[in-house]
Amino acid sequence: MPEVTELPYPSQPVVETWLAGFLARSGAAAGSVYLARSADELVLVAACNLPESILAAAAIVPAGKGLAGIAAQRREPVVTTDLQTDDSGCVRPGALASRTRGSVTMPVFAESGALAAVVGLGFPDVREFTEAEIAGFLAEAEEVRALGVQPGSRSSANTAWWSEPGTRNTR
Repeated sequence: MPEVTELPYPSQPVVETWLAGFLARSGAAAGSVYLARSADELVLVAACNLPESILAAAAIVPAGKGLAGIAAQRREPVVTTDLQTDDSGCVRPGALASRTRGSVTMPVFAESGALAAVVGLGFPDVREFTEAEIAGFLAEAEEVRALGVQPGSRSSANTAWWSEPGTRNTR
């Protein structure tokens, strides 16, 4: 089972559990889930097998920055055959620390069409992803909506991840 990574913000345990299962089912080596705090800002709420340097740099991501921000801005999956050699401009230098190769980063939308989350998967090998694989990953990524987390929500069920920066998840 993938190792859940300690985050700079309090995580959502139900999202961590779901992400660990998604990685195991997909064969991914690392992954992340960001929730949309707004249309322009993502907050990292779950991560598996990502180094501390990435977590510190990517705890909050604006739309258009890095793979998660670009997927949010474009409103479509961002696919990278080899993260380590990518020259598209989508991959931030710090992402190389993940030591993953192929990656798929997918926006997930609420029924209203608002951005709800961005789910990223990193694979240990260079990969040419098929349309069918991407569609399957996207379908499973959309399951994050069923976890009871809504974009921009500050309900009591979601209070933990809205806590102030600097609070550490000690799970």
